[in-house]
Amino acid sequence: MPAASDVAVTADQLGRVLNVRPDLASHLLRAFGATMTMAAADTVDLLAESDPDALDAITLAVAGGYYMHPDVRHLLGYTGQQPRTITIAEGIDEDMLMRVVERGPIYRDA
Repeated sequence: MPAASDVAVTADQLGRVLNVRPDLASHLLRAFGATMTMAAADTVDLLAESDPDALDAITLAVAGGYYMHPDVRHLLGYTGQQPRTITIAEGIDEDMLMRVVERGPIYRDA
């Protein structure tokens, strides 16, 4: 598998990640602003102590960017989400099941 740096996680892929998760942008900007001149290991240590949300945003952006890259997906054999047809097991009343599906979710917030 290629290294994250080989698939441009910090450049091209970051834009793709932020298109999907724009809520990460403020955390990433805060992290980059606070640690721009630091070594990676020192950055992780500092953010783990002072700003865990920013550290989570960085790790999510790196992992997401890596696994979104077409070469990585190809090497993993992942073609993306595909529609599947399911069959209902024998003995299940489809009419009763459809009433539940059509009703939609019913639950109370905890």
